[in-house]
Amino acid sequence: MKLRHALTAVAAAAVIAPVLATPAAASATETPSPSAPTDKAQKDCESAPKHLQMAIKGLQSAFTAGADWSHSSLTVTNTSDKAMEKVRPRPYISSSEIVDRPYEELEAQFRNPVTGKWLSFEDATTDSEFTGFPVAAHRTVTLPLRIRAINSAKPGAGYAIVEGTFANQDGSCGTSNHEQYHFKILPARGKPGRPSTPGKPSESAAPGGGAADGPKPRGGVQKTPGEGQLAATGSPSALPTIALMSGVAMAVGAGAIIASRPVTNLSKQHT
Repeated sequence: MKLRHALTAVAAAAVIAPVLATPAAASATETPSPSAPTDKAQKDCESAPKHLQMAIKGLQSAFTAGADWSHSSLTVTNTSDKAMEKVRPRPYISSSEIVDRPYEELEAQFRNPVTGKWLSFEDATTDSEFTGFPVAAHRTVTLPLRIRAINSAKPGAGYAIVEGTFANQDGSCGTSNHEQYHFKILPARGKPGRPSTPGKPSESAAPGGGAADGPKPRGGVQKTPGEGQLAATGSPSALPTIALMSGVAMAVGAGAIIASRPVTNLSKQHT
């Protein structure tokens, strides 16, 4: 029985061994994909002369949170004697402040020269959205660029990086220069309920809540036709004087009446 079991195990092993060995043998015969560059090829690309030059022109020194797009440009220059078939800018923009997602504090897009549509910096790194564009020898391609800070962006510092790569069908490739730019992020203008209107003078309010229509009269009385004698009395400040004069007149009249009474009585007694 022991011998039979031993022979059975040997036979099973002989059948299973080729099956297990097949995937390993297949994987050993596989060749690398032509589209995937080896580490050595990538390192030759990186050490190639920097014939691809990129820069941002007209970048603002500050971006106000919530403001509209600011317009500048991204320049791509081929300084070599050979055309570059696929050039891919790889720009990046971010806040330098401590926030949850610093790369979402600003939005940046450049115009795709192939489709004519705006392309975000993030989509520029995706093969399905962007595959690059050709640049002839000793030529510069200028791409419109627009940047803005979101309304809730934290005030502080920010930076932008521009660099890229190129590749040709003959296997030649290379990287560009590396440029970094710094700017400020300013707080949003105005506050809820207090809109800011710089340059607009405030109107002086007249008594009663209305706005003053013209200069107020100075000095004498300004008489308006149709107002009658009341307008001739002048300002309300003259009323106490008028009242005082009226009182004096009344007092003088009363004294005259009292003084005349004895004279009348004497004349009656004489008669």
